[in-house]
Amino acid sequence: MESIYYLVGHYYTLKPYVIKNVTKSAYLFLLFIFSSLCIIPSVIYGDYNNTLIKVCGSLYVSNDFCALFHVKLNNTTKLHHIATSILLFYSWTLDFNENHIAKLIFFYTYISSANFGVNLFLGLRFFEEYKRFLNSLKNIIKHIYLVSFIVNVLLQFYFIDFTVSGTYIYAILISLIIVDDIYLLKWLYN
Repeated sequence: MESIYYLVGHYYTLKPYVIKNVTKSAYLFLLFIFSSLCIIPSVIYGDYNNTLIKVCGSLYVSNDFCALFHVKLNNTTKLHHIATSILLFYSWTLDFNENHIAKLIFFYTYISSANFGVNLFLGLRFFEEYKRFLNSLKNIIKHIYLVSFIVNVLLQFYFIDFTVSGTYIYAILISLIIVDDIYLLKWLYN
């Protein structure tokens, strides 16, 4: 299951892992820009547009869901993708204006979408001719990723409310995502 692509005067045979990560990077970039312009301004005033959030969440997770069946993934990433898929299916049943867990899911997803450069790096790191660009990209994205990770984890710990039904299950699922984030951060910093 490889694809042949023509890029800057060369033909490349691309593995599903490369296609998955470059595609996810493009999705996340567009979703981050769109959400920043169209969703966040309303959220600031306490109005969560359920339809837009659910569509954007579905686009975000669709790549992870498909990768479970078509891409060889390490165990932490596989668990991350399973967790995001479960959280997506669950979020389809929620009202983001009323449900505390839905809001936690939204903010983790939105902040994580700022890390679109990480997926670009993961997808392109096998291209030797882009080594200089990739080294520069890695030096930038690892810091963005670290800051967004810290902000995400602090927000989750600060706002999580274990008196709300379903929070323990949410905590387990978000922990699987956090573990994968830590694994990837360690890898980027080495």
